[in-house]
Amino acid sequence: MHYEERQLLHKAIQFATEAHQGQKRKGSGLDYICHPLEVLQILTQCGASLPVLIAGVLHDTIEDTTVTARQIHDTFGPQVTALVLHHSEDKGKTWKERKTAAIHEAQTGTLDCKLLIAADKVSNLRSTAADHKRLGENLWQLFSAGRDEIRWYYHSMLDALQELKHHPHSADLYAEMEQLYHEIFTPVKVSTAT
Repeated sequence: MHYEERQLLHKAIQFATEAHQGQKRKGSGLDYICHPLEVLQILTQCGASLPVLIAGVLHDTIEDTTVTARQIHDTFGPQVTALVLHHSEDKGKTWKERKTAAIHEAQTGTLDCKLLIAADKVSNLRSTAADHKRLGENLWQLFSAGRDEIRWYYHSMLDALQELKHHPHSADLYAEMEQLYHEIFTPVKVSTAT
């Protein structure tokens, strides 16, 4: 990565840190910025392009802060803005409407969009798996949807993102998403043999 690219990425990290100031993650209570930074780390491991890396850092700013698409466009350009908008949910809709739209975006998005979505989902699933180990089934009380709805959402996302299995840079990411999904949502069978 060239000096100018590193500077732009650092600018995105600073921008997101300021935008998410004071926000916390559900369950863990960690500063929210930990999530976009983990998404950045995942995308870096996948060899994502600079616009995708920047979009990874900024992916929740429009959805969860007062940041506008115009601000992102003016600072980081149209490609980053398009990726962030593609990934942003309309909080005016119901949970089911938002998640159905997100699944559609995952099905129809470019490979870069799918990579961004998968990195976000893996980061979220990592947190959910850690919180599930700590809180057990009480975890689901933290969400606006129940376990079965959340399970449906992630199962649908796995279906929508299957293209990632066939690319060398994203196959491991998809495999981790699948593994975390099963760890969280597949019940452990208890042996009844004596």
